[in-house]
Amino acid sequence: MAQMEVSYSRRLDYQYMMIETDEEARSDYRLSMLINNRINGFLSVHVQQMNGKSTLSYEITSLENLPEFLDARKITYDEMVSLLLQFCSAVSEAGRYLLDGEGILLEPQYIYVSKSLERIRFCYYPYQHMPLHQSVNVLCRFLIDHIDYDDRRSLELAYGLFQESLRENLSISVIVGCIKDRLENATNDSCDSKVSSVQISSQINKQITDQECGQSDSKQTDSGASEQEKQQKIQQEKQYKNVQQVSDSPKREKTKCKQKKSSVTVIGILLIMVILGYVFFTAGKRLFLLDLINKNLLAAVGIFIVVAAVAAAFMAYWILKPKH
Repeated sequence: MAQMEVSYSRRLDYQYMMIETDEEARSDYRLSMLINNRINGFLSVHVQQMNGKSTLSYEITSLENLPEFLDARKITYDEMVSLLLQFCSAVSEAGRYLLDGEGILLEPQYIYVSKSLERIRFCYYPYQHMPLHQSVNVLCRFLIDHIDYDDRRSLELAYGLFQESLRENLSISVIVGCIKDRLENATNDSCDSKVSSVQISSQINKQITDQECGQSDSKQTDSGASEQEKQQKIQQEKQYKNVQQVSDSPKREKTKCKQKKSSVTVIGILLIMVILGYVFFTAGKRLFLLDLINKNLLAAVGIFIVVAAVAAAFMAYWILKPKH
């Protein structure tokens, strides 16, 4: 692994990050690819050779590295997704130019972004100075330190990548596959949750602590966490049932109230119809309709009005009764 010496310079209106290496850079086909092609997703670079050393100058004009960008705020889930997707795209672009994806520096200080994170540029350094799983681990721990712990999706995504970074035989294709799988699961299962955000964050902190201390008792912590999950799930189910019972009681009261109102309405309609039938019958007598219409026919009309009133009352009850 080559030793890296990083410095920064400004020339006129341009800014550069310069990495000095002992490697013979001019004869490296990978750098020739970077110099002679404008590859999407990567910082442009040119090489200077002096005193047996090579200096790679990466242009960073109008960009800031990830730690500077997140200096006073948290990274959102959408920003993290954008970062990971653009990384996958950069790996794909590198492959088109026969560049190994493991030459992409994933340490946060070498990832440069625009003000709105719409444009992300990675630094391609052919002489990888750190094993891939270590650089991925550094990036994941940086993201974990800068995510909103109340955002469950961000926690799950960062935690999943962090777990993958613990594998020593990690490859760039495994990282890309893991990112795509995690993003797919996040969109499909964003509402399904068995573990709380607090549990996820505590698991992250445990694993980081174990990694720093060199502990290897992850099985016991996993079994303890699963037992805690079961107990918490039982408590959540009990709380849900209690809340449901409390929330159902006002609904029952409302249903009874509606039934009373429906009954009063039906009785009122029935009385009105009967009164109208009686008024019609007596008005017919006063208008001397008896001289024009047979008495039996008039009686039938009166009965019809009463029956119609009863039918209308039942219909009104059927329409107005509360639906369960």
